[in-house]
Amino acid sequence: MSSSKPRKRLPSGMSLVSVGILGCLVAGPGSWAQTPVGAAVAEAAAPATVKAGSGSDGDAAGVATIAAGQKEIVANPSQAVLDVVAGAQRGASDAGSVQPAIVADAMRKILVMVRPDGGSGAENSDVAVRPLIVFVSWSMGSAELSEVLRGVADDGHAKAVVRGVLEHETVGKGIHRLAALVSGLKVPAELDIDPPQFKKAGVQDVPAIWDPKSGLLWRGSVNLVSFRRALAAGQEHGVMTMGPTLPTIEPDLAEVFRQKAAAADFTGERDKAINRYWERAALIGLPQATEDTSRIVDPTTWLSSDLHDGSGHVVAAAGMPLRASGAHALQHRLVIFDATDERQVRWAREVVLEPGLPVILMVSEVDRAAGWQGWDRLVERFGMPVYVLPVQLAARLQLNAVPTLVIPGANGELVESELAEDQLPPAEGSDAGK
Repeated sequence: MSSSKPRKRLPSGMSLVSVGILGCLVAGPGSWAQTPVGAAVAEAAAPATVKAGSGSDGDAAGVATIAAGQKEIVANPSQAVLDVVAGAQRGASDAGSVQPAIVADAMRKILVMVRPDGGSGAENSDVAVRPLIVFVSWSMGSAELSEVLRGVADDGHAKAVVRGVLEHETVGKGIHRLAALVSGLKVPAELDIDPPQFKKAGVQDVPAIWDPKSGLLWRGSVNLVSFRRALAAGQEHGVMTMGPTLPTIEPDLAEVFRQKAAAADFTGERDKAINRYWERAALIGLPQATEDTSRIVDPTTWLSSDLHDGSGHVVAAAGMPLRASGAHALQHRLVIFDATDERQVRWAREVVLEPGLPVILMVSEVDRAAGWQGWDRLVERFGMPVYVLPVQLAARLQLNAVPTLVIPGANGELVESELAEDQLPPAEGSDAGK
């Protein structure tokens, strides 16, 4: 059996007695049996202790649960398992002796954590692919953040989110620091600046895992495997504290933007200052596509001049082609639409719900008169971030009309598909299509 990596710190409530139990667990079943809880397990699992009418903790099913739990503890001496063992130890101290009922209850909790089906034999395919949110912050340190992102990448259906950038740090610098974390991974992980998710889940401290579908929230945990096992076992409600947490040190980026917009108005008319952002915003305003078209776009760029290293040597000559590949290539679907056209908004929502690569929403036009309230309503409709289409990106993608769906193609190329007006879904409340 491979040894467990020692943790840097103990969660609140973890006693020295529990640490001793950890040593017994790692050493093997023989040492485990020498602890008070282990002895009670052995006694409760012995056939001689089974008595008719002794209750659910004394019948054959209870004994089987205890025996199975003992085997899983020895095979999986994780921190979450140890926390349950510590709870059983405290319960034993309160009762004056270790009761089989206390041990059986601990074993059931452990089986939920270490078995994908919680020991029930049932399977839940939805849980295995359900999108989960992992809340992180720079207060955790770059090393721990990198470890969390590796877990997110391994999971394949979760994403990590931060609330913003550090105070007194520019957004550009903050994004570059986050991008550096992701670029250092062998398998890319999804990492977003997404302050609305923190508000929806009510998260102030990190780390935490949240299931938006059920509302289950684990504070002080980044163990996505155990979280999905708990969901599969039917634990789909409530807030649980699984370990220590740290405060989220980044301010809400959306609030920072609003405060800066208000501070720029020296007349003191805060609301007008905020709304004037949209009056001045550089929006492209692409026309509606008139026919269904699809084309291949080569995103390759060429160096306009020689690129030198620190010694002055040419490492890339002018005219050399550059193309993103591997982890740096496009791995999302770009959904580009006009937010003032209700039919295009409905089309974009349908694309978001379709299975496939993660979606990035970009708008070429918004309701300027609606200001920030209109923007907030748009974001709420999708339940995910929405971005303004940058002018440079529109030129790079050679966009001519909207709505347009951009997906990665073969050999690093991009496939762009425009949707004609008559192919759009009808606006809500419209009689069209009935």
